[in-house]
Amino acid sequence: MLSAFGRAFQTPDLRRKLLFTLGIIVLFRLGSVIPTPGVSYSAVQGCIDRSEGSNTFLGLANLFSGGALLQLSVFALGIMPYITASIIVQLLTVVIPRFETLKQEGQQGQTKLTQYTRYLTIALAVLQSSTLITFARNPENLFGTGCQNILYDEGWVTISLMVLTMTAGTGLVMWLGELITEKGVGNGMSLLIFTSIASTFPGSLWAIQQREGRWDIFFGVIALGLLIIGLVVFVEQSQRRIPVQYAKRMVGRQMYGGTSTYIPIKVNMAGVIPVIFASSLLALPTMVAQFSSSPDGNNPGWVDWINAHLVQGDHPIYMATYTALILFFTFFYVSITFNPVEVADNMKKYGGFVPGYRAGRPTAEYLNYVLTRITVPGAIYLALISLIPLIALVLVGGVALAERGHTVTVVDPNLDALASLRRRAAESSAGSRVTAVQGDAETLEGLGDLQGVDLVCCHGTLEVVDDPETTIARIADVLRPGAHLSLVTAQRAAAVLARVLAGQFGQARSVVTDPDGRYGPKDPLPRRFHRAELEQLLHGCGFTVEQVQGVRMFSDLVPSALLDSDAARAALLELEEAVLADPDTAFLAGIGTSVHVIASRD
Repeated sequence: MLSAFGRAFQTPDLRRKLLFTLGIIVLFRLGSVIPTPGVSYSAVQGCIDRSEGSNTFLGLANLFSGGALLQLSVFALGIMPYITASIIVQLLTVVIPRFETLKQEGQQGQTKLTQYTRYLTIALAVLQSSTLITFARNPENLFGTGCQNILYDEGWVTISLMVLTMTAGTGLVMWLGELITEKGVGNGMSLLIFTSIASTFPGSLWAIQQREGRWDIFFGVIALGLLIIGLVVFVEQSQRRIPVQYAKRMVGRQMYGGTSTYIPIKVNMAGVIPVIFASSLLALPTMVAQFSSSPDGNNPGWVDWINAHLVQGDHPIYMATYTALILFFTFFYVSITFNPVEVADNMKKYGGFVPGYRAGRPTAEYLNYVLTRITVPGAIYLALISLIPLIALVLVGGVALAERGHTVTVVDPNLDALASLRRRAAESSAGSRVTAVQGDAETLEGLGDLQGVDLVCCHGTLEVVDDPETTIARIADVLRPGAHLSLVTAQRAAAVLARVLAGQFGQARSVVTDPDGRYGPKDPLPRRFHRAELEQLLHGCGFTVEQVQGVRMFSDLVPSALLDSDAARAALLELEEAVLADPDTAFLAGIGTSVHVIASRD
């Protein structure tokens, strides 16, 4: 294989095409990290780092954009609007007679359809960019709780500029793909899709190693990935070749025909389109449920059912629905893109026939027979490949503390979260050591007279409960003497400093003067704490504070204008490490966006 690459670069024409394609790919990836005007790069990166999850559909779109979507970059929409427009135009050829006529006109008609696809791409880009920016105005819809203020300005001029920039970025991506097709090495759109998806592989693989801490799992995942890639390539190249004979015919004094060829029918003729259709359609109920959810948790029954069964990919109903949609769309798309009657008529027109079958209707019936039966394994193959990540989620997503030998009790008011936890615990070898209880942090309802607990983790809770003192006192009741409390909550001083650095002096003053440390009505957190306030609260409830550490220090506070490169961000992180290591400056760790307190029960 390496020798083939060497020979390709030795050929001047191929070398020129390869280098041109690589240059386009570099430009494509560069545009994927350049932020859209009006977006705070540092704030977005901080939200991504501490994000606990995102919308399912947005996660899918972010994958196809190579991570550019959630970064709100110039190429945030990526190639997805063009793909969607191409699919829509292709489907409309069956519905609209004008489009069907253009499809039959050959190259001239295809050029016209391509023009319509471009117009529709721009329209979809305007719509999708407007939707994305609407989400960005409330960043919790994109990144989960705890994310806020990723836009410098929400005025209509800035919003219009962002929509224009993202739309122009989509048009540029479409042009780059066509350039690769025309002057590069092949289908430019497919190559850009592959580039976007492959760009996330190194980070995802390294995240596995960092999370598990074991090189055997890391290399095992790589080996499994290579095996799956090999099987995918094998299936994608598999095809059924139907022989076709062309009879000899006289045209004037010339003899034509008498040749033999074949019709290649691939095992997977639909490609990845059914997976995109199924994922997008399955995400719609989740989006509807998200917009219909009540802030107080009193959701309609159908919303709770959707959140319990169609949000998490590890639920059997989700997997079954996903599989059924992929099977359906595979047959649907193949039936649209390959018309046996049309193929048979074209063969008959030029004197072609399948040996053993008469031209016309018998040939069409035979082609339909072969197509239907070869699509069955193709659809099953697509469904199995798509289920691999979901199955991995079930097998790998065990309860970490329980698997390390601890007995774990989880208290949460959300039934959906508890249901997901119970499913994962049931699949774990340590599931018997996990107990899920519905309740809140203030009362720990349902635990009864539970005592002698070694560790309580209270992360992101204290800022939203009605009475923090009651919550800490109840936690103290269940801890044994000498046991520890791990407490993470939002810090007021960091909110003040962050808004001063951003020039938001009025909001900074509101944080200082507001009894709960809020900067305004748009603040998603009901409460922020002073460090001294936390220590006093813990001492009053019978705790000894052992360590106080700011969670994320300068990284979330420095304006994005000062972090215009990866090198600048790396230098900032290195500075944080140096500050923490120096006894004279270690106190600055207390200005983290959140504060992490380790306290022991007296």
